Amino acid sequence: MEEKIYLAKIYSNAKIIGEPYTNSKGKQYVKIHMPCPRCGGSGLYGPISVNNGMCFWCGGSGNITKDVRAYTAKEKAAMDNAAERRRQKKQEEHDALIRSRIDNKDQLMKDWFAKHAFNENGITYIAADNDTYSIKEDLKAAGYKYDSVLGWHAAAAAGFKTIEVAFDTIYDWNVLAADAEYKVGAADKIDDLKKSAWISESRGEFVGTIKERLKNLTLKLSSKREIDGIYTSILYVFLDTATGNAFEWFSSSDKGLEVGETYTIDGTVKDFKSYRGINYTILTRCKVIV
Repeated sequence: MEEKIYLAKIYSNAKIIGEPYTNSKGKQYVKIHMPCPRCGGSGLYGPISVNNGMCFWCGGSGNITKDVRAYTAKEKAAMDNAAERRRQKKQEEHDALIRSRIDNKDQLMKDWFAKHAFNENGITYIAADNDTYSIKEDLKAAGYKYDSVLGWHAAAAAGFKTIEVAFDTIYDWNVLAADAEYKVGAADKIDDLKKSAWISESRGEFVGTIKERLKNLTLKLSSKREIDGIYTSILYVFLDTATGNAFEWFSSSDKGLEVGETYTIDGTVKDFKSYRGINYTILTRCKVIV
């Protein structure tokens, strides 16, 4: 009775052609015919601009013929046993890793806190300034890190207006992955907290009337940002510290003004706007007196 032969799993859909043979090293082989594993039998693989997309493995036929190893029942049993031992070892290693992550949850969370700008109590402080872009370099220098959901945040409030947020408010801890996952709606919650902070410090009233020339305004430059477009312009945002009124001025060039400094300015009222709870008087044709 002829002994049954076995092929590797990747050749499970192959058709055996002819009889097995033994090579010079005493190993058994057999010729097979099967769909090309590269193109899946379509004969096409790659850009149409190269030989009309023809698969080079099968020459566009969709099939390949090759000689492959043929195993006896004894050889197959030995391979199956080896594969099972590998599977068991991998499972044991995985189970040990999970047990370790469960046992060391507290330390793993503390390590995560330190890496992601939370303090040891699981608290982070999110920069709540209305325009963090213009001060991002200052935030970086102060140790703040940027996250697409949280924005700029740090383990300690350092010289900026911030909102305090606890880890459990926006994250769940995935014990198996030893990592944090955002809760559903976390981004909306952070956005609402920021808006509440902005609204709580809503700045004053609109000043003047459209086309009115305002003179001798004493204003502190709170932010300065370059705006790219057809022409580059500079957006200056000022605050009247005496009244809390806010002003914006789009200048066609950099006037060399420094954030945090106070200037005396004449300007014509162009428009008004409210943004995130702050009222802005938009100025044009400004003249910096001091």
